[in-house]
Amino acid sequence: MGVFPGGASQTRKRDAVTHGPRKWWEAAMSNLGFHLPDAETSPAVGDYVGDYNDNGGRRRGSPGRTRRRFSRERLAIVAGLVLWGTGIAGGFVYAMLYEITPATSDVAGNHWPAATSCSLTRQHPTLVLFVHPHCPCSRATLNELSVLMTHCEGRLAAHVLFYKPGSATTQWTRTDLWHAADRIPGVQTRVDVDGAERRHFGARVSGEVFLYQASGELAFHGGITASRGHAGDNAGRSAIESLVLNHAATASTTPVFGCELQDSDAVPGSECCR
Repeated sequence: MGVFPGGASQTRKRDAVTHGPRKWWEAAMSNLGFHLPDAETSPAVGDYVGDYNDNGGRRRGSPGRTRRRFSRERLAIVAGLVLWGTGIAGGFVYAMLYEITPATSDVAGNHWPAATSCSLTRQHPTLVLFVHPHCPCSRATLNELSVLMTHCEGRLAAHVLFYKPGSATTQWTRTDLWHAADRIPGVQTRVDVDGAERRHFGARVSGEVFLYQASGELAFHGGITASRGHAGDNAGRSAIESLVLNHAATASTTPVFGCELQDSDAVPGSECCR
């Protein structure tokens, strides 16, 4: 038999191309706890061990049954991976929808409530913000309020009312949100016991904002974040800035993203945003 030039070299190159990726794959699977069968001595994928004799050769006349590619174990692994991927995708979609879905809000009237104990400033507009002290979504709202008060340069008065059940202690409201609001210049922080003030204004959601003109007329109602828990430029803050600085409204209402403000029978230890 003749020998082609470079035949041995070509064989080594072919073996390196063929077996190189398999060796790498074997090492990777071994690190994960899986052990692949030897390619030269094990049956082909989908073959049955009964198709081979004691010496490892295929039985004469054996069909091999190579069309059956996957064992039950492989099918179980594939099904598990599909279910896992579906669960991850479903959770991601749910989280996205949760962030961009506004809460249901309402308003009691178009004028400053007569029964409220908050004071209406007669020199410039007055803003009233309702916050649940344990709502993580409202942290972004307070960040936007800080930016708003800075941009308005003393031409806006603000009340931030923190909901507190009657059975809760004072410390229940003294969260990081309370301290963040208390540090904003021009803002007065107050406790809304059993939600009495929220009922005067018609507030239902943590992060809900009401802006009144000096005359007591409601000029804006809504939220000052673009989505749940996300700070940054948004239509609500821009509308209030335009009303205060330019006396022109770009919008009179915007969606509110936050937790429901609990009623008076709420459990003090309950958490928000579940």
